Amino acid sequence: MEGAVSERQAEINRSLFINANFRFVLKPAFWHTFMAVATRPDMQLRPEWIERVVMPVSGDTTTCPICLSPPVAARVTRCGHVFCLPCILRHIAYNSDDKRQSKKCPICWYTISPDELLPVHFWATQYVAGKPESVPAHLGATKVVPSTFVTMQLMKRLRGSTICLPRLCASHIYTNELVRGVKNVDDTSRSAVFDSSRFPWSFSDRALTFARFMLAARSYDTGEYERELRELQMAKTDKDADSESRLFIESAIMNVEAVLTELQTPSKTERKREDLAIAEQSTSSTSTDPHEGDSDKVTDDDFLYFYQADDGQHIYMHPLHMRVLAHNFGGYANVPETLEIKLKRSVESMITDEVRQRFRFLDHLSLRCELIIVEPELKQLVSPET
Repeated sequence: MEGAVSERQAEINRSLFINANFRFVLKPAFWHTFMAVATRPDMQLRPEWIERVVMPVSGDTTTCPICLSPPVAARVTRCGHVFCLPCILRHIAYNSDDKRQSKKCPICWYTISPDELLPVHFWATQYVAGKPESVPAHLGATKVVPSTFVTMQLMKRLRGSTICLPRLCASHIYTNELVRGVKNVDDTSRSAVFDSSRFPWSFSDRALTFARFMLAARSYDTGEYERELRELQMAKTDKDADSESRLFIESAIMNVEAVLTELQTPSKTERKREDLAIAEQSTSSTSTDPHEGDSDKVTDDDFLYFYQADDGQHIYMHPLHMRVLAHNFGGYANVPETLEIKLKRSVESMITDEVRQRFRFLDHLSLRCELIIVEPELKQLVSPET
């Protein structure tokens, strides 16, 4: 009994790790199955819902633990380890006598399946000072040392929602109708107000940098798989690759080509859903802020404003300093969209229930998400009176 409990806890820990450290490009075909992610930060995603995992990295810090090289057509397992697609296919083939036998991750021996290997989109981060070069950025928030200059981006998030984007980009999502709908329903029904056309897509402005969850556009999918195909073709022509390695590279190429073929024939429903999102978000991108002219129903109090590092890392300005800036500029509507700050102090933290209670603006982040709260030098940013 104790073994079953410990295994279940280990499974929960793996799920929490992946949910906390990665971002997700999701398959629009499953929208009605996972749309609750719009309001539930700790919702666990099934592998079949995920098109691609967005993983923050610093430089070439991520290597495949099998070949010790930068991953080619990278895939991540359910336990959070990243491999080259040919390498992990080779490992699975050599460690399985038949289809019924369990396949084990070569790092942690967690059971893995070829059907659950998720494609990876590496997202380059900028602020890496103070973090050991051997540690990938996705294994914890970057430790930023004092006196470092960091560019912060003003973010906007509807209370009770996980959708968080730069303020100027948020009008793609937060229409008056949606905000009023969210305010007029209880917590259990709130996610039903969101529609796929008013949800971040991979083509939405700055979504790939900041959105925790977004929907995959056909052009994005095609571009990513074509990039993987180029990587695999280059690996195949490598003079150091032996015949056995080329065999599994060929297998990986066939895998990627099969997905590309499927992308060429989207269903009518999928095309309609994406085209509607493009049309509606393009229209709203030229409109004014959604609460403008409708202050009796939709106000700044419905939103949370805060500064986050402009490369998308979980580096946030302390809310006390945010309030000082709002006072100096005459309200959140007037604070700058971007701000270059000199760090005075930074504190590493992790999302817990207690942290969520203390910092409400962070309750869109998953439990166990590592982050940094920074305090800037304010003398150069505010007036002497402030």
